[in-house]
Amino acid sequence: LPPPPCSHDRDLVYKDAIFFSVHKFVGGPETPGVLVAKKHLFRNISSAPSVPAGGTVSFVTPTTQHYWKKIELREEGGTPQIIGSIRAGLAIHLKEAVGAETIEEIESAYSCKIVKEWRGMQELYLAGPQTVPKLPTFSFVVRHVDSGRFLHHNFVSSVLNDVFGIQSRGGCMCAGPYAQIVLGIDEPLAQKYIMEGSHFPEEMREALKPGVTRISFPYFMSEEVVEFVIEAVRMVAREGWKLLPQYDFLPETGTFRHCRQSQLPSPPRIRDITYASGGDMVSPTTPLSSHPCTISLQQGVLEEAKLLFERAAEESVPRSSQLARDYSALMLLGKEMEEMRWFMVPYEAHLYLTGSCPPVIRVPFEPRDYTHGDWYSSQYLNEWNKHWNPHYWEETKRERELGEDPVIIHQWQWTIYPANRSPTHKIQLQPIRDKGPGGMREKKAFASMECLYSEREAESGE
Repeated sequence: LPPPPCSHDRDLVYKDAIFFSVHKFVGGPETPGVLVAKKHLFRNISSAPSVPAGGTVSFVTPTTQHYWKKIELREEGGTPQIIGSIRAGLAIHLKEAVGAETIEEIESAYSCKIVKEWRGMQELYLAGPQTVPKLPTFSFVVRHVDSGRFLHHNFVSSVLNDVFGIQSRGGCMCAGPYAQIVLGIDEPLAQKYIMEGSHFPEEMREALKPGVTRISFPYFMSEEVVEFVIEAVRMVAREGWKLLPQYDFLPETGTFRHCRQSQLPSPPRIRDITYASGGDMVSPTTPLSSHPCTISLQQGVLEEAKLLFERAAEESVPRSSQLARDYSALMLLGKEMEEMRWFMVPYEAHLYLTGSCPPVIRVPFEPRDYTHGDWYSSQYLNEWNKHWNPHYWEETKRERELGEDPVIIHQWQWTIYPANRSPTHKIQLQPIRDKGPGGMREKKAFASMECLYSEREAESGE
């Protein structure tokens, strides 16, 4: 990590080692990871390597062994991934040929465009800060505004795939603690979702686990395809819930499968493959046709999606009895499980489609609000003020006890000054409400690199 701007030991802060996953590069699948480390970390060549294995020794006897002194040979035991290593070199070579500046320019433009298009939608929450430099990889959650519930991330991924042919990923993406932060899930609630020792059936654990939907916009994606994906996500956020009654909810996997999926041809399986007398591989299934993703095809997909949403209410009626039975079975799991359910199920969507609207509920968590900057929700800010600014918290508490209007809720963001200026991190608190005793009140706090050291208050009757 970069050192503090004015650190006296700045020159001593450097990277001893870096590791990067080439399989995330363009053309990188099936490649190994790459470790680059300083030689002094491997200076103890008289002892055994980290993982002794085949290829790390130059000579072995029944009583002793001699390991290679060359670092790459000593520390890379086992059969090397030769083809994957060659592929990794080609992937890195391709990246260098395109140029990091070109890639950064394209990805930055895509990121800005997507944030501009999606920010402000009441049905869609972008997870994490959006005003900092970032890759065009977006995680989001979709909410059905009228009910207050979210759409399950796996359902969102299913609709994007089934209707638009867009592949996305649902879940926590191997970043559970970060997902909990951006979703506003505190530790006690997270412990409930672990469900250790609970009476919940095992199959509900995966379904109840909160998550997000993630989509990436790589630099080689054309602007036309970017526009198509932007519009597809917008349509799913606003109208995707209408298709929910056409899907079967599978609690044991937390997935949603279209009711007509059983009518589709089965995907090819290894056990179905045979070998002709000449050694040729024969598959019994017909290969799927592939069409280039042209602008006219994209427009046709969007138009067809609109028709699907328009006919959604009509399509849900024949399944009403089955949906009601599934919903009743879900309710039998108990009140505690229902209180932890944050997503809409097919029968609830059916009721909204047919005009029988269930009451609005409060979900167990609220995503942090990054809509207007790299800020947090009011609930989190109250916790922050309680921890770092007890005077402010007690003042607010007293006013509430007296029945007065609460002081304004603030939102804050970090501003890191350049190295040639103050090394201070400035926390800028901005009001989002203007009610308070005696008029509007603003609070500004400034923090050093370590802790809060002063506070200024200003009151105005304007």
